[in-house]
Amino acid sequence: MKEKITKICIDDFAFKKRRTYGTIMIDIDTHRIIDLLPSREIRDVAEWLSSFPNLEIVSRDGSVSYNSAVNQANADIIQISDRFHLLKGLTDAAKTVITFLVAANIGIPVSASHYEGKGTADYWEKEYGKEKFPTREHTVNCEKKKRVIEKVLKLTKQGWTRTRIAEETGISYTTVTMVP
Repeated sequence: MKEKITKICIDDFAFKKRRTYGTIMIDIDTHRIIDLLPSREIRDVAEWLSSFPNLEIVSRDGSVSYNSAVNQANADIIQISDRFHLLKGLTDAAKTVITFLVAANIGIPVSASHYEGKGTADYWEKEYGKEKFPTREHTVNCEKKKRVIEKVLKLTKQGWTRTRIAEETGISYTTVTMVP
């Protein structure tokens, strides 16, 4: 069995969040769990990896610990980024480039359109403001939140209880308590 496994993915998981973590080992070819280690310590992971002499590739996240463990087990093992972290890195890089190259708001005045003077200006006026631009939606949402916060502050000054404020504004009690 160990001789057949040449490619694995390793990742950490929580037995109990923020307290106890382990390491999961998955066969990349079969997508089956090979083993669960009760630790994510370099020594324990390296020892486990050493017991698989035919390992050629280990897919992992950016963890320095797992990098060290793989190198300790066998420096010839090829380490690659797992799918999630590869796509996240690619998406983050693309977002950075696009944000740098493209302005957040691109406005085209009616007078600059090639439809000017052809009786179609009413088309632009009719449609303007109905687009689903993320920046426009963000601005609208920020304004709504600002009005709710102002109302919470006003009601707090008037002596209302947090429970009553939550009922009045339609937001949760927890959210009311977060408003300064």
